[in-house]
Amino acid sequence: MPMEDSTGRSSKLTLWFHLGDDTYSAFGRSNSLVTAAKDLIGEEPYHFHTKIMLKEPKIGGQWEWHQDFGYWYAQGLLQPEKCFSCILAIDNHTKENGCLQVLKGSHKLGRIEHGTFAGQAGVDPIRLEK
Repeated sequence: MPMEDSTGRSSKLTLWFHLGDDTYSAFGRSNSLVTAAKDLIGEEPYHFHTKIMLKEPKIGGQWEWHQDFGYWYAQGLLQPEKCFSCILAIDNHTKENGCLQVLKGSHKLGRIEHGTFAGQAGVDPIRLEK
């Protein structure tokens, strides 16, 4: 599904909630990932969802600033200490081509309310300016 950013450029997203027999689902159930998750949260993890995001070189849109827990909460996941995100880059990620960026100290802000901005779930742009 195409997802537009605030500039009108588009990236593609596919999302699923059940692990299947496909290659991408195998990543989600790999022993190394599951063991790392268990070590981080202190108990057996469960799979909430997997997504694949595709940003076309030079023309693809960006993902608006968001906090994963901000939209997980709205989907019924109420305990952030039992949740985490994992990213597996299939190609080189650099600032020039739009790699994942993390706002230093943002994990200490608590849950930030999310809304829909530029067609994506994310943090209110005015809140980011503060």
